[in-house]
Amino acid sequence: MTQHKTVVLYPSLGVGHLNPMVELAKLFLRRGHAVIIAVVNPPDKDAVSADAVARLAAANPAITFRLLLAPSSCSEEDHFSSPILKTIDVLRRANAELRELLRALPAVDALVVDMFCVDALDVAADLAIPAYFLYASAVGDLAIMFHLPYYYPAAPSSFKDMGTTPLHFPGVPPIRALDMSTTMLDRESDIAKERLRQYTRMPEARGFLANSFDWLESRALEALRGFVVKNWAPQAEVLQHGAVGAFVTHCGWNSVLEGIVSGVPMICWPLYAEQRMNKVHVVEEMKVGVTMDGYEKEIVKAEDVEAKVRLVMESEEGNKLRKRLSVAKKMAADALKKGGSSDVAFEEFLRDLEKCSSDSNKKTM
Repeated sequence: MTQHKTVVLYPSLGVGHLNPMVELAKLFLRRGHAVIIAVVNPPDKDAVSADAVARLAAANPAITFRLLLAPSSCSEEDHFSSPILKTIDVLRRANAELRELLRALPAVDALVVDMFCVDALDVAADLAIPAYFLYASAVGDLAIMFHLPYYYPAAPSSFKDMGTTPLHFPGVPPIRALDMSTTMLDRESDIAKERLRQYTRMPEARGFLANSFDWLESRALEALRGFVVKNWAPQAEVLQHGAVGAFVTHCGWNSVLEGIVSGVPMICWPLYAEQRMNKVHVVEEMKVGVTMDGYEKEIVKAEDVEAKVRLVMESEEGNKLRKRLSVAKKMAADALKKGGSSDVAFEEFLRDLEKCSSDSNKKTM
């Protein structure tokens, strides 16, 4: 019997980022892996606290939690134009603590990080530990992120100035410029430049664990696989150490998938971050929801809310949505069954971990 080692999960700051990692940890535990979730506790404690981690640890005794303290900034006058930039800075400063934790463990199968922990790739590379991303939003968003470092510099202007101009990315429906992630609307902003830097580095990971399944986002998944072959096939070293190889589904924390599993049609009222992009995926690609009128101007009338609720509950269009969701719910369940697409994908991922471990052992002999 194969002796499993430890998988270390490394979320961004905030309980909202912890929950997906906890669900993923449960999946690893069911497959016989030991799991450590390393949580950065920032100096100002404004994002996550020891108390929150303690509560999660008490509720999940099979998971080991470790708190990492990010050192204080050299300058107390640091100012960040976006709270996301502050988060990225804290996580970067915590790299030394993460490195010491990984070094202290007897053996580590893999490091799994989320989308804001890109700089942890440096730690994994230093210690020759395979690194994977957990992406808990729509795979369509990930397909867009992979293309933005090449797409955005050639765009005629910032997305905020392009209004309803449709943007075309492989594997997803056309997206109006005003529906792009709020962090990317102004390409001259510090946050857009930083996110583009991160998007450029994300393919350095060995693979991605994605919260979706083949039937739901088949076009986006194929676009991502094709993007890797097209853009990195000439670079043997990158393909060997950092090809996008694993797309694994789904642990039930994503709001889209929760709606599907519950068989509930969704009324999309996007507010911030990537929610406008997700609206496009849900309504136009997955076809399991409708759009709330007025969200673009941030003014939604009570009568419009009532009309959308009635549409979903009482109209023929709503009936079609419920039928589509019934099919989607069955497909999601089938994907998770033994031999289903998600089960097969996760088994492939575990075999990749074993291969990495075997190759590492050969090098050290």
